[in-house]
Amino acid sequence: MRHFVKFLQALLVLESETCSVSAKFGRERLGEVNWKAALISSLAGSDQNLARHLEGNVVRSNSQITQCLKAAAEERGVTAQQLKSEGIEEF
Repeated sequence: MRHFVKFLQALLVLESETCSVSAKFGRERLGEVNWKAALISSLAGSDQNLARHLEGNVVRSNSQITQCLKAAAEERGVTAQQLKSEGIEEF
């Protein structure tokens, strides 16, 4: 059940981001809107604060995305060592 709830929360973020970005760009860039919303929701999961921080960074560069994720981890007190112990390696 817990995984289903997380799935629904991620779906909500995806739909929210799609609507938000679509309203900004209009329908002529729908492919970019869908790509951006999918990327944000896959990175942020159910964390809407992280989704808002990523919104302006996902269309820039990989380094901008990485910096944004690193800043979010630091704000939450998550260290690189904790991430490595969970199986998340640096890239």
